[in-house]
Amino acid sequence: MLEMVSHPDPNLFLHHGSYYFHDDQVGLLRYRANRPGDLDAYKIATLRTDDLNPRMSRYNLYTYDSQSKTWDRKVAVLADQQYEDQVAGHHCYMVMNIGGDAGTMGWVDLERGIILCDVLGGKEDSPTNRLIHYVPLPDGGPVKKKNILRGHSRRYRSVAAVHGRIEYVEVQIHVRPGPRPRRLHGTYFSAGWTVVRWSTTAAAGNSGWKMDSNFSSSDITVPADMAALLPMLPNDIDKGATTLERLHVGHPTISLGDDSDVVYFMAKIDEMEEEAWVIAVNTKKKVLQGVTEFAPRCRYSMEFTYMPTTISKYLTPALTKVNM
Repeated sequence: MLEMVSHPDPNLFLHHGSYYFHDDQVGLLRYRANRPGDLDAYKIATLRTDDLNPRMSRYNLYTYDSQSKTWDRKVAVLADQQYEDQVAGHHCYMVMNIGGDAGTMGWVDLERGIILCDVLGGKEDSPTNRLIHYVPLPDGGPVKKKNILRGHSRRYRSVAAVHGRIEYVEVQIHVRPGPRPRRLHGTYFSAGWTVVRWSTTAAAGNSGWKMDSNFSSSDITVPADMAALLPMLPNDIDKGATTLERLHVGHPTISLGDDSDVVYFMAKIDEMEEEAWVIAVNTKKKVLQGVTEFAPRCRYSMEFTYMPTTISKYLTPALTKVNM
């Protein structure tokens, strides 16, 4: 059922002028309604800096509650002041719903770390304040920083909340110079790529990061039926390695379902070409599990083109009657 959300009172904000929320800064939290007979309720939540504070490290939590149909503002207080500079420079790329009794949500900066906030309130929160905790992303670890292809952080990093855990994946493409081939922007070749996967919990935070996977594209087993679905490489690309190693991959996307060991990647023969594929890799077994052609929104680049969702598990396939 669709519902019109009321416009917030302008007095909710602490300064004059226009004030807006980007969609990648806003999260939706489902929670159990308190009144008997009510269905589950939800909150819309966003963290924004207090622009009147010159230190720029103070945040406010703005929420809309579907039960009261009202907006609210609470001061977000940083629990550990050693992260004040990181929080002040935080740039939110996405919001994830971790859940739990306190309604924990995370505002993710893919370059730095995650701001965690108990939207429904925790034991240490007051009626007017919410504590926020900062979790720096783990270091790249074994990913070597020489001869790797970098770009926008969305291209090679991903964070997701899966079954109560925070999952982080980074992929790095290793490149080598190559002659300018017939393709417009083919000034280098992919020389393989490395995947590193970490996990922690909201309670453990920074001290709880554990490396779950660390492997190269050459370590991935490619079943025969999957190999037949991979693209054919042009003749001007060295055939000394597998097709998988020669592909340009990006946008690692962690599965949110029961197959959470799977990470999806967008793959191209050349990053500036139109044709693209999505490949599914089981990061625990190191096996290629799926390949499908894909039409990206940005035809000639590796820009952001899709996002994970669990909507499909709520869809019931229609029953079809077949007349014999």
